[in-house]
Amino acid sequence: MIYITKLGKYNNFQKLKEYILYIIDSNKELFYKINQIAIQYYDFPKLDCANGQEKAKIENKFTNLMPCFQNSILEEFLNFIPYKLCRTRIFLAKPQKIAYSIHKDNYERIHLPIATNNHSYFSFFDPEEIQCPVMQANGDYYKVNTLVKHTFTNNGSTDRIHIVGSILN
Repeated sequence: MIYITKLGKYNNFQKLKEYILYIIDSNKELFYKINQIAIQYYDFPKLDCANGQEKAKIENKFTNLMPCFQNSILEEFLNFIPYKLCRTRIFLAKPQKIAYSIHKDNYERIHLPIATNNHSYFSFFDPEEIQCPVMQANGDYYKVNTLVKHTFTNNGSTDRIHIVGSILN
């Protein structure tokens, strides 16, 4: 079974990457505390509103673009994607050499790697095999089947930064 499908390339990737790195640099404390910043919100626009399991239960309601990202290259990217997304966020995984818990999500996800390394990857657990594909940070964006058991790890020496959004349609 194929768990990660490359959908296409975002041609304004370099400009978007610079913008995302600026956002991370401007919000270092928050990233080091919760590892992610919300791009979309549900009821109140706070950059830390999209993390946690409680939020995952209502993630389909996180469809409003944060005011600080309106009319930006980030909004341009979200409009470029051929899916309606919810609970989109900038996700940063430090090189910890440990895996996140094995879990299933409620929605498939779009991933646009902003920065990664060859030792940062998903692991999918199929009854017959384990797959560990690597996604490149070159403007390619991917549809990831997170409805199956999976985890990811960053075993490299650099940060793994992705834009992640749940697919509504």
